Amino acid sequence: MNERYTFRGKRVDTGEWVYGHYCLTRKGDCFIYDRDSGLNEDVILTTVSQCTGLRDKNGKLIFEGDILTTESYPFQDGLGLNYNALVVWIEETAQFGYVMKIVNQYKRGISHDMCEGFDDREIKEWLVIGNRWDNPELLEGGGVVKRTVENCPLIRRTGKMPEQQDGKCDGLANSAYDDEPCDECKACPLITEGGGDG
Repeated sequence: MNERYTFRGKRVDTGEWVYGHYCLTRKGDCFIYDRDSGLNEDVILTTVSQCTGLRDKNGKLIFEGDILTTESYPFQDGLGLNYNALVVWIEETAQFGYVMKIVNQYKRGISHDMCEGFDDREIKEWLVIGNRWDNPELLEGGGVVKRTVENCPLIRRTGKMPEQQDGKCDGLANSAYDDEPCDECKACPLITEGGGDG
């Protein structure tokens, strides 16, 4: 099956994702022919989304409604994450693209809600981190993702992993004798409120 014409949707009965051919009947019934099970699965219409035919830097297929991040500016800068991207269909130009969503509560967000088409040269830099149905918090101001080597320039530079608490980063300490996060971590939107104390 051509990946570009693959659809997904959440099953009505279990909420699990199914992938395959999409069908909407005249009666308004919505199902996806699940290529794994060979069955027609009833799906929630509002969750049906099409594959873009593109893959992220880890080889994962990108679908409409996916949430992406990248290390390039303005999505990230030296102090951390500023924006995530929501994959959308752009009707005006008949192509898939993304809408930038501010997630750093300390930034003004002049690019918030800006819509752009995918650039073939940059697509290998994108990383799928969730989708709008399962992870809506990743699109909200102050939304957080767990800090990893992939999404934190400070961890990459220092080679140290900060403590994680409740899915949020506690930050890297100023020194071995002081558990207060460094200034770079304090400015990061993914750090736990109240600094290293959690």
